[in-house]
Amino acid sequence: MNGERWSPPPCAQPDGRRGAAPLPFERTSPLRAKRLGKLLERHPNRPFARYVSDVGLRGAHLGAHSFDDSKPTIRPNLPSAQDHDSPEGRALLKWLDTERKAGRLRGPWEKPPHPNFQSWPIGAIKKRSYIPIEVKARVITHYSAGKDGGLNAAIPHEAKTLQYMTIAQAVAAAAEWRAAGAHVYAFKVDLKDAFRILQVAAECLHLQGIHIRRNGKDEFYVDGHLGFGTGSGPRIFDSFASAIHWILEQRCRSGGASIRLFHLLDDFLFVAWSRVDALRAQAAKDALFIELGIPEQLEKRCSPTRRLEFLGVMVDFAQATLGLPGDKRDRLMASLAKCVEGRCLLKELESTTGLLTFAGVTIPLHRPLVSSLYAGQAIARRKGFRHVRLSAEARADAKVLRDAIGLGTELPWEALALTPYNTDLTYAVDASGADGCGGFSLDHGRMFHSPWPKGWRQGDAYMSTGLQELVAVAYLVETIPAGSSLCVWTDSMVAKGAVGKARSPVPIVNALLRRLLGACGRRRVGLVVAWHGRESSMSAIVADLCSHGRFQEAVSALPQLSAASVAPASSTVTQICTTVLSDTQPKP
Repeated sequence: MNGERWSPPPCAQPDGRRGAAPLPFERTSPLRAKRLGKLLERHPNRPFARYVSDVGLRGAHLGAHSFDDSKPTIRPNLPSAQDHDSPEGRALLKWLDTERKAGRLRGPWEKPPHPNFQSWPIGAIKKRSYIPIEVKARVITHYSAGKDGGLNAAIPHEAKTLQYMTIAQAVAAAAEWRAAGAHVYAFKVDLKDAFRILQVAAECLHLQGIHIRRNGKDEFYVDGHLGFGTGSGPRIFDSFASAIHWILEQRCRSGGASIRLFHLLDDFLFVAWSRVDALRAQAAKDALFIELGIPEQLEKRCSPTRRLEFLGVMVDFAQATLGLPGDKRDRLMASLAKCVEGRCLLKELESTTGLLTFAGVTIPLHRPLVSSLYAGQAIARRKGFRHVRLSAEARADAKVLRDAIGLGTELPWEALALTPYNTDLTYAVDASGADGCGGFSLDHGRMFHSPWPKGWRQGDAYMSTGLQELVAVAYLVETIPAGSSLCVWTDSMVAKGAVGKARSPVPIVNALLRRLLGACGRRRVGLVVAWHGRESSMSAIVADLCSHGRFQEAVSALPQLSAASVAPASSTVTQICTTVLSDTQPKP
């Protein structure tokens, strides 16, 4: 995260490319690269420091050294760039003119400026679904165009691979400090122009060509800065961001600010021990950005606070909770409603899954359900469809997600770090194929048993021990006190895996999982399912006795249960089984 464990991507910063002489390198970035290199002289990872310094001074190599650029190629633009009278077309022309005036785009020329010039399809899309494209657009260059995968296919996989930070990491650091007595404050920083801060090396400039026709005339440009669409771009930029991360840590430490720093590309989060520490860190950051010429999005600047939105999630450092901001929740609910209907535009589904990528941290148990939406998205992309017709399974998953998000409840931080040993309640359960299911809890002082209703005994259609054990888990989720965290020990790896993946190839298991996860969301229950050996652990032996309704033998085996109450479970178990079986029966 701060470059100390960084390893260079393949073919990073080579001497140059074969062929015609490169276009001249012209410094157009506000970054003070020499000063950056000076500040990295004491970085413990010397290859990292040299790489970032070289990128700052000479520009970044894209890493596509196997790409065949022996012939100049002009590729047709995306539809949004061809109609200049459309909102997308006007947004693209506005971007071209803005980037040219800023010096990041070189041109226009009437002819290709290099004998090996490569132009790629370019187009404009909305940067935010709720902001008109004329106000704010994101321009993407399609470097993967062509049957051979284009420029990006020539970039090694390692150069396109990057591990991002997670909200859970920041929450874990803040929770540790809270436990030690800190009054945690935080603030965030968003770099302006992000990737565009960095330039591209002279040897790669001709690979970033743009061609448009305006007013009947050809215009050729070369993009001299890193942009969206290059496979290696995120890792290149993250190397720069990691260098800034490390320098900020040093400056904050020397300035007496106790902070934990996190970043995801151009988004930085400062978590401070106190408000005084946060103010000191903010002053150190301001001084460094001025010193290095790093632009910041001032409209997103915030004072140290105990509650802020970061990466689309509302983080409350005072109450130790996570939630979704109201506007994002409303948009996500509307998007998921279209998914429940079963038919939507591919770009709408892509927006939905994108939102769920970050929103999923607030519903950790339900996050795996997104996989069925990704599957529908992948099929539509592969077949070139503009519309997606979602499967019945995906529609059902979307409904569970919509219901969970629609509750609007905030998630306690503890729910992100649940283990079998830190939950409020612990149960051991088992299912006997013929007699029923049951289980017990020492800390809850409770035992339960329910016989199987009709159609749920071993040998009946669709029945399996894994499915039967999930019934016992679902029963507990629906009957323990709301807002509790629960660990359930089971001897079924099938049940454990099904809850972990929120998915099974068996339809009836999926139906039961959706009911179980829906109850977790509705009742704010945190759930962990753990495995114990069938014959080797006392908990498994006693749970087996409870599944047969043999409570006296269970107490004899585990005397601590002598004061435990016996919960009537039959009606709830019967309702669960009947509903799930009905949901999977063929409709007339």
